[in-house]
Amino acid sequence: MSYTDIFKSSLSRVLLCVAIVFMGCHEPASAQDNPCDAAAQNEELAMRYMEAFNAQDRAALGELLADPQTDGEEEIELETYLGLNEELWNDFPDLEHDFVQVVGAEGHVTVRGVLTGTGE
Repeated sequence: MSYTDIFKSSLSRVLLCVAIVFMGCHEPASAQDNPCDAAAQNEELAMRYMEAFNAQDRAALGELLADPQTDGEEEIELETYLGLNEELWNDFPDLEHDFVQVVGAEGHVTVRGVLTGTGE
């Protein structure tokens, strides 16, 4: 089932809480020097990703993400991942992720928020 199919079946009746772990971004900050600095840098990287997603900016996402991407346990080529996002944006032109909380740690960031869209 594609992302679009999943959203088509659920967005109209449920607000989604999404936790995204950024393990595949280019050059994540290292915690070797200062774990707090690394966490802050990783939080900034996650925010740039979400801003590019909300702006539906394929080029900006391509600059931020590594190739291949990991979706759970499955690896996805970057171009395929970006294509899935474009398909999703075409089906949900008003799709937007509202941030509730961004928490960085040594090697990852978790973004919690609400993803909404009507498909109109």
